[in-house]
Amino acid sequence: MIHLVYMKILHIEDEVEVARLVKRMLLPECQITHVMNGNEALELASSGNFDIILSDVNLPGLTGFEILKELRALGITTPVISNSSREEANLVMIQQGARASLPKIKSQADVTEDMKSRYLATFSSSI
Repeated sequence: MIHLVYMKILHIEDEVEVARLVKRMLLPECQITHVMNGNEALELASSGNFDIILSDVNLPGLTGFEILKELRALGITTPVISNSSREEANLVMIQQGARASLPKIKSQADVTEDMKSRYLATFSSSI
C-alpha cells in the first residue's frame, strides 16, 4: 500500500467547508497548504515546493485555468489536479495541461485512493 506521507499538496479552494473536508481527509498523511484565491495560489505554486496542486477552477482573482497557464509559462511542471464540481471545467483543465481531475467531494477513502493513484500515474509515466 502506498502512503501519501510527506506529500506536499497546495489546495486551491474558495469554499471553506470543502477545504476543511479535504484537509481533514488528507491531513493525516499529507502536508496541506490551503489558499482561497488565485493570485495567492500562483505566488505559492510558483515556488515549486509542492508535489501536487489540487485546484478548483472558479476562484476569486485568477481562475484555475489562468493559474495553470501561468505555471506552465514559468516552466513549473508540478502536477495539477483539477477539482471542480463542473465536469466540463475539469475536462478543459486537462486539455490545458492538468494531469487529472478529481470530483469535488467524495468519501475520505475515495479521495485518498484517488490521490495515491494519480500521484503514481504522474510519476510512473515520467520514469
